[in-house]
Amino acid sequence: MGLTPTTSIVATRAQVSADLGDEVAILGVASGQYYTVRDVAARIWALVQEPVTVAAVVATLEAEYEVAGDRLGADVERYVEKLLEAGLVTVST
Repeated sequence: MGLTPTTSIVATRAQVSADLGDEVAILGVASGQYYTVRDVAARIWALVQEPVTVAAVVATLEAEYEVAGDRLGADVERYVEKLLEAGLVTVST
């Protein structure tokens, strides 16, 4: 799926996650797969708990980390694609 800055992302109900201090544990209920994320990935996970656009995620991360917007946008899109493949988020354009 081709993501755009206006694509809206939200965590699915088919997952359970817990903040474990310096990382987040995520269980994909349907797949039975367990994931752990840290740092920027954990921040993205926190942001997608409510519907949010790709552009809003990028803008938030730009404000919080010292990363160029173009590179950050591409990295966010790649990560969201992985979350989609795992069935942990849904999107709407």
